[in-house]
Amino acid sequence: MSTDRHDTTAQLEGFVSRWEAELPAEIVPVVHEHYQNLVQLTKALKSTGRSQDQIRRDVHVLICSYEAKILEAIRLEDMR
Repeated sequence: MSTDRHDTTAQLEGFVSRWEAELPAEIVPVVHEHYQNLVQLTKALKSTGRSQDQIRRDVHVLICSYEAKILEAIRLEDMR
């Protein structure tokens, strides 16, 4: 993994590997789905020459859009 604090792809990989074992089983597929989308977005944005700051802002917007789905998965797990 890169040590560049602006390397969004590396940060995403680190998040998934660090938390996967601790997440409830029902949430893991949701995290993987969104992780893959974020990786694809990051790669696409890098290929267009966007700055790391712009990529970080775009990824932030995408993460916010997933918030409701992830929170719903957590809520359903808590109801069990």
